[in-house]
Amino acid sequence: MNDFDLVVIGGGVTGAGVARDAALRGLKVCLLERGQPGGATTAASTHLIHGGVRYLLYDRLTTHSSCWDSGHIVRTSGDLLTRLPIVWPVYRGHARGLETVETLFEQYDRFQPMKYGRPHLRLTAEAALRVVPGLAPEGLLGALVFDEWWVDAEALTRRTLGSARAAGAEVLLETPVTSILKDGMRVTGVRAGGRDLRSKITVNAAGPWIDKVSTLAGVRMPLRLMKGTHLIYKDKALSPVGLLLEAEDRSRYVFVVPSPLGTWVGPTDMPGPDDPDQTRTTDEEI
Repeated sequence: MNDFDLVVIGGGVTGAGVARDAALRGLKVCLLERGQPGGATTAASTHLIHGGVRYLLYDRLTTHSSCWDSGHIVRTSGDLLTRLPIVWPVYRGHARGLETVETLFEQYDRFQPMKYGRPHLRLTAEAALRVVPGLAPEGLLGALVFDEWWVDAEALTRRTLGSARAAGAEVLLETPVTSILKDGMRVTGVRAGGRDLRSKITVNAAGPWIDKVSTLAGVRMPLRLMKGTHLIYKDKALSPVGLLLEAEDRSRYVFVVPSPLGTWVGPTDMPGPDDPDQTRTTDEEI
């Protein structure tokens, strides 16, 4: 039996960050991950450390906190990041015109210094086509350019866990939680890897699996699970820069992200299965 101040369930980038933060504050920490660090939701992300420009439309505080947090990552793990210019082409018939989009980025420019970003640029249609020759010229009004950071997300998770270990945290990989320990209504720890790990606080950082973990304690944390699929072109550079493209349904946007891992296109945004382990990509998504 082991006693801890904090047990963290889930070794994605969120769980790793919680474990690191707690260990640096002097707490006795144990993190449990059923697979490899960042190997699930973190690995399936678009791999962007972004400042939350989309939240500016309805939640400036989230944009502020996202940029503030991004700046910390730039300072602590800058060698894992690559500055990614992103072009947002605007066409005739799009939901938002050039002036509207530029107004958004004029506001975003105020937050960019927090994450070491650069001010936006406005391009004519001719300049946009020189930067991204693959754009369709018909109806192109121009484009806005802003920058975010591409990150090796799994490497960032491994480094974060390494920092947690260096601060004294115990990290157990390939160790699924099999049961939640309780004293009446109070959670007192977990059982995993044949060990009872007692803790003052247990953090459920299992991402889309949090409901499955909570069920072990006899409670529900129901989620409306959404599925985001990327197409990955490993040997084909679709664009020299990142792109943010308005979808045909005019209600969402699709990233094209060139990176050392290939060119990622996506994600989709569709209802997912109740069990994240049953997530599959469909022909319709592709």
